[in-house]
Amino acid sequence: MEPRIWSHLPQHLLELVLALLPLRTLMGLRSTCKHFNSLLSSPSFLSLLNKSRAPFLSSYLLLSHPQFPLHCFSLYEPTLGRWRKLELPFPVPATCGALNLISSSNGLLCFSASGSFVVANLLTRSCKTFNSPLYSFTSATLISANSCPSRFALCLISESSNLSSSVFVYDSGEDGWRKFEGYGSFLRHNSHQEGVFSNGRLYFSMREPFSVVGFDPRNGRWERQAAELPPDLTFVRLVSGGEERTGRLYLVGGVGRDGISRSLNVWELGEDGRNWVLLEVLPELMCKKFVSVCYHNYDHVYCFWHEGRVSKESSIGLCCYTWPEVLVYRVARRTWNWLPRCPSLPERSSCGFKWFSFVPNLNASV
Repeated sequence: MEPRIWSHLPQHLLELVLALLPLRTLMGLRSTCKHFNSLLSSPSFLSLLNKSRAPFLSSYLLLSHPQFPLHCFSLYEPTLGRWRKLELPFPVPATCGALNLISSSNGLLCFSASGSFVVANLLTRSCKTFNSPLYSFTSATLISANSCPSRFALCLISESSNLSSSVFVYDSGEDGWRKFEGYGSFLRHNSHQEGVFSNGRLYFSMREPFSVVGFDPRNGRWERQAAELPPDLTFVRLVSGGEERTGRLYLVGGVGRDGISRSLNVWELGEDGRNWVLLEVLPELMCKKFVSVCYHNYDHVYCFWHEGRVSKESSIGLCCYTWPEVLVYRVARRTWNWLPRCPSLPERSSCGFKWFSFVPNLNASV
């Protein structure tokens, strides 16, 4: 290890050696010198790192619950069928107090705090804190895409009692908020359901009469989705699929009469964008269990898309805030199953089960 020799090692070879180090070792090297620390913000090195790591980095389902210790979560690894505990690997700013996880996107997690938000990449142990323009909001959606990993956006929807609504969009590149107003009852949607990002728009499902609307966060424009919804719906949720969350839009909904679901179906938006194609029907016994879990109160139901990294097996999670289990539909296999209950939960758990897809991403920066 003669310094006179190793000091002349070409830069591209040095980066290749570092990219092959165990991830924990690589993170520890950040504190040894400015050069190693700056590599994790270098696009070329991050690209090299992702290529060498992608086959070995798992993707997880993340569970947040009020009865977990402060700033602690549980991770479920679908490929291995096991649970892990997760603690936030960065110091929480003293001004933030308790953090409430509200959204996830492309390896980033968004937390709400006392009058502010924290967006963090747990893999790089980096976070960004910025003030909130609202005391309360009905929906928050984090947007981060592989095509632009150096920026993220946060979309907030605020709805007052007189049905007048406002949308606030934070752009990390501009480090500021934009406000859009004047949409009235257009935003009458379920507050437990985030918007889903597809083809540059956020899509929301509206309450009865059921409909789907899209919002363009760049200019604040709204439009109704042209495809006619299936008949006899009791509730509607949206999911967007694909690595960039573009192109594929799914509809998850109950079918029945008088507000009681007799079946649960999954539809996919057709290529022409004008019709919903039936993809799958939940087996009867599973449907009965899910309906009994919800007690026919579908306001507590929400869905999310999970991109499988190791097995390349994507899935749709169907959840209820009042129930600790999550129902998973594996899109490629066209199979359904209940995931096992988290062992960290106490025997008698209160409501407030919040599931998120967490796919670690070194490229996503804050």
